[in-house]
Amino acid sequence: MEDYIFVEGKRYISSKKAARETGYTSDYVGQMAREGRVDSKKIGRIRYVDEAQIKSYTVDSDRKKNSAAQLSESISTKESPITVSETPIVVQGENLTQEPVAAPEPVVPEPV
Repeated sequence: MEDYIFVEGKRYISSKKAARETGYTSDYVGQMAREGRVDSKKIGRIRYVDEAQIKSYTVDSDRKKNSAAQLSESISTKESPITVSETPIVVQGENLTQEPVAAPEPVVPEPV
């Protein structure tokens, strides 16, 4: 099996070789080719993908992953705009920092 072919001046590499070079599985490389995300040629049972496109796709994908990771990191490391007060919060005359008091037993009306 040839790992590459030339068609109309473009170098196409086998999906197996593309998988080794990009870190994707050969199934995923084939899926990208079938969906038209990269140009491909199928000769017999072997699918060849445009080498320049598959490498460009990998670089773009890595760039997007890095951007998302950096955004996530910057969000998680920023200080929260919310501050916690040491002052007790009072709602309807009750101090919420005290231990909760048991609720009184509900009054059930007697049947008539």
